[in-house]
Amino acid sequence: MRPTILVVDDEPMLLELFQEVLSADYEVLIAKRVYQAVELLQAESVRAVITDLNCGIDNGLDLLRWIDEHRPELLSTTFILSGAHEPDTEGFEVPVISKPIDLVQLKSTFAAIFAESEMPAG
Repeated sequence: MRPTILVVDDEPMLLELFQEVLSADYEVLIAKRVYQAVELLQAESVRAVITDLNCGIDNGLDLLRWIDEHRPELLSTTFILSGAHEPDTEGFEVPVISKPIDLVQLKSTFAAIFAESEMPAG
């Protein structure tokens, strides 16, 4: 079974881009709003999250707070998407994916994360 990545963004073109780039290797779920992301996180076996810091009227930090409270194991594989050089993550120590997105780096990051999680304990 392929790992599932949840992408949260209010820009349809970015959602399509993530779907196109990542779907060859992963199951990709998309959400345009934080409440949709929460519903998916409650229903699906998500292994990683990419969330835009500013999702229109929503705030990616609200999703980080929800993950911290309800799915804390996901914080290590949650990424903030932002156009800001140093976005305010309110103390959450999560990696930032800067816009414009380096697709090669994105794919290699997830390949490393999931390869590491599948290694036998040693």
